[in-house]
Amino acid sequence: MEGEYQYRRDLKRRTPALVVLMDAKISFDEADFKQLEGYAENFGKLFGEKVIYIVACLDRIPPRYKKMLERIGYHIMEEVAPGQKGEKELQDLIKGFYYNN
Repeated sequence: MEGEYQYRRDLKRRTPALVVLMDAKISFDEADFKQLEGYAENFGKLFGEKVIYIVACLDRIPPRYKKMLERIGYHIMEEVAPGQKGEKELQDLIKGFYYNN
């Protein structure tokens, strides 16, 4: 997003062309899934298809949550840490959004 957004009302007033919502996790459980599900619901209402959802996790995400997140529209990045495979995957994903928009 470009510009200054301090409050939710700022987002409604000046809707960005593209929103990247990324949440970083150390591990993943039911509470994390509920939180991300809520983000997708609320941001989807505000911005529709303009939102790219990413969850970057230091650990691996249990398969059942991974499937549910993918159904909602999240990009799943696992083992995201310096020197780990997820670090490069996340960089490539972000670069792809930048160059394609």
